[in-house]
Amino acid sequence: MGNTLWAIAAGYYIYILFLGFSALPFLRNTHVLLVPLTGLLFLYILSVIAQWNMSGMLVRFYEYRVGHKR
Repeated sequence: MGNTLWAIAAGYYIYILFLGFSALPFLRNTHVLLVPLTGLLFLYILSVIAQWNMSGMLVRFYEYRVGHKR
């Protein structure tokens, strides 16, 4: 469930970024900004297959950065 929410959030961010840049008339080929969605889909599928918990990894990372020990 957590990985699904992360993937949706990242995909939405990429799509909104694409919409913002495509509204600028002096930019060409803004459709290239949608290419990372393919990699995001691949990483999502890989994380589900490997049962890798993105939220748990981020909690451990922030605890390491702050210096808390378990």
